[in-house]
Amino acid sequence: MTALKVLLLIILVIAALVALVAAYFLWRMNRLYRQGAFLCSYRPDVTSGWTEGCAVYEAESLNWYKAAGLSFRPDKTWPRRQIELGKVHNYLSKKGIRNVAVPVTVNTHRFWLFLSEDDHAGLVSWAEAAPPREIPQSW
Repeated sequence: MTALKVLLLIILVIAALVALVAAYFLWRMNRLYRQGAFLCSYRPDVTSGWTEGCAVYEAESLNWYKAAGLSFRPDKTWPRRQIELGKVHNYLSKKGIRNVAVPVTVNTHRFWLFLSEDDHAGLVSWAEAAPPREIPQSW
């Protein structure tokens, strides 16, 4: 094999690997959105930057996935009954889309989520509709 053929073969292999990773990433995102995922950025504290991702409601938890991740396992999972939503901070994008940043507390851990106003309304409804933690004694 000549050096040119070897170089072309290396380029083809690299291009094929890039195409496979891109196809897998798109397939993963499509699968998550079919499960009802919505865009939701995460920030561990007010001094950190936002990490883009999406969240999926489960019966007993909110699962968050990094946008750039390749795993089908959530990067963060928060128990539904322990999620407490704080005061909403409204933002209007340059395109006129209404977004909100909301502090979230789970046990003693506090972090922030950034999502659309509509997705926030869904999150509030989902969190408030959780079954009671304990059955009242009067039952």
